[in-house]
Amino acid sequence: MAMPNKFYCINMNKDIIILALSFCLVISLLRAAQLKRSLLKEIRKRLYPLLSLELVKDVTNNNYGLDIKNEGYFPVKNIKVNDLKIAINDCGFRQNVVLRFDEIDELREKQKIRLTIRTFDAENNAIANVETNLIPHIVNINFEVSISYRTIWNTKLLAKFIKKQDKFYLEKITYLKA
Repeated sequence: MAMPNKFYCINMNKDIIILALSFCLVISLLRAAQLKRSLLKEIRKRLYPLLSLELVKDVTNNNYGLDIKNEGYFPVKNIKVNDLKIAINDCGFRQNVVLRFDEIDELREKQKIRLTIRTFDAENNAIANVETNLIPHIVNINFEVSISYRTIWNTKLLAKFIKKQDKFYLEKITYLKA
């Protein structure tokens, strides 16, 4: 029997090593592309003005309301909270109400303001004393709130919040056509 050529084995080992290194290079390039896409997505997220909502219910100081805050690093303009239709139970009586919010012209970065709420019943009659009468009733009700706004680059966005228990959670932000 003939012994395999020593140079043939060395060349075969080199080919295997080259193949393995080529495979590792391809995997590394794919992973780098994936990380680049992820980084770009995170950068875009930071450029979004991020709004948050807070339900204020300080019983001791009789301080009730709904606050909106710009958590982002850029100002937001033309903030419009969509009308909110909810059903509340007051002493066993179910009442359908519509909450309408005044539009906000601008909200600077890290600024927080109290939303002005106007409340109407099912027949579109105004209801008085919104903060003290209504806010305590909606603390335990789950509902959705949609807010449309524009960035400083005039991009129109829609943020959808879900209120669960006594906190608001951002569900999603979508682009709207101008």
